[in-house]
Amino acid sequence: MALQDVTFGYDSSETVLDEISFEVHQDGSITFVGQSGAGKSTIASLIARLYEPDEGSIGTSRMSRNFQRQ
Repeated sequence: MALQDVTFGYDSSETVLDEISFEVHQDGSITFVGQSGAGKSTIASLIARLYEPDEGSIGTSRMSRNFQRQ
């Protein structure tokens, strides 16, 4: 699983995540820790495809989907 340069905002007036990138290797794990409002749930929602990012890519080594801000 990888996020590459992901930017996301719930509306066009405010960016919540700005060019976030990370990779989790097979059999690996990751923990998100931070203050309330830091974007932890937003990242989980993007991974689960509940939202689409404005820019960047989300995927695996087998499958990836790229996004561009309109």
